[in-house]
Amino acid sequence: MDYVRRIAEELDVGIAQLFFGIPEKNDPTRKSAEPRDPAARVDAVQRYFDFFMENSVAMDRILDLRSGYPSALSLAWEKTLGWPRPELMKIRWIELLHPDERDSMAEVVERSASDSESVAACEHRLLTFSGSYIRVHTKLAVDREAQIMASISLPVETVALIRQIEV
Repeated sequence: MDYVRRIAEELDVGIAQLFFGIPEKNDPTRKSAEPRDPAARVDAVQRYFDFFMENSVAMDRILDLRSGYPSALSLAWEKTLGWPRPELMKIRWIELLHPDERDSMAEVVERSASDSESVAACEHRLLTFSGSYIRVHTKLAVDREAQIMASISLPVETVALIRQIEV
């Protein structure tokens, strides 16, 4: 919880906003009265990804659904796909997907943006720097009001290994 509090403070949101998407004005755990500049928030999220997830295999991402470009990526994106981060930040999310899966993934994102479903899980293929594709398992959540998607992807082989360890 100490890390959660630090993250919430760095992002200038309350814990309820961080976990459950409760609007800030209704969030009693929010620390400051004035919201931080959106660009500063994006920068804070990227610093969080870099610091806390330096050695993580989880590919965490925040995506701006209006533009289709990522706002923040964990280092695991570079390690897993081989793309340098500056290049990844210039690629629209749909372009990293295998062409055969673009429509179905767009439907998953649209469904998770509806009121009936807030979190979705799926498997799909992502383009690597070498031109091949890697199959990943992704969990994603969409904030309709802010028009952002947060997702965590793991290579399918890693998910299978984790499931073996859990058993």
